[in-house]
Formats: sequence, structure tokens, C-alpha cells
Amino acid sequence: MKLDIAEFFKLPLEEKEAYAQLPDGYEGYGQIFVKSEEQKLDWGDMITIFTRPHSIRNMRFWPTHPPTFRDSLEKYTLAVKDVASCVLGVMARNLGLHPDIIMNIFKDIPQGVRINYYRRVPTTRR
Repeated sequence: MKLDIAEFFKLPLEEKEAYAQLPDGYEGYGQIFVKSEEQKLDWGDMITIFTRPHSIRNMRFWPTHPPTFRDSLEKYTLAVKDVASCVLGVMARNLGLHPDIIMNIFKDIPQGVRINYYRRVPTTRR
């Protein structure tokens, strides 16, 4: 996943903008610019993607370059879901509850990722 993320953010801006956030949207590719006289500038790229449940996925925002990005993201987010389920199961047992009780509460909770990439800021522009 890490390599696919790095490859995505290396793409030319025009290619990344194919996955751009819509004007009133949260999901998709965008840029982070903090403008302040009181702090150093914070420049970065980011992409937010909703991954679960499958019914909320908008594949328009899932990069196709590099070609392995989508598969890597699917595997990564499934592994994160499995870890979260394990943690919730342990919490339930520690509370004296059957794990299914907690799992049923959280079974339809949406999952998404926000991936940030901070490039080096030229010192002449600070």
C-alpha cells in the first residue's frame, strides 16, 4: 500500500485531478494549504476514499494508477477492518459481553481512509 500511495502522489497534477473532490464533496483528491503569517506553511496532497460498506463506494475516486492501487487499498482496508473487529471482540469480553453484541452494533459503520502526502516546502517560500 505504501508504495502504491507514493506512486499515486508522484503522478502529474493533471492525472491526480481526475480523482478531484467535487465542490461540495469530501471524498477524492485535493490539496492542503494552510495560509498563516504566524506559522510555517503546511503544503500537502491528500485523497479521501470511502471503502465500506461497498454500497457507499464511489469508484470515481479510486485511482487506477498505479494499476495495483485499488487491489492494495482493498486488502489494506479489509485488514484494518479485521483488526478493528478483533479489538472490539476483546473489549466486549473485558466488559463481560458476548462479542456478537458489540459486533452487531458496529457491523454497518462506514469505513474510509484519508491519505496525506506532505512534500518538502521550498525554504524560499516560507
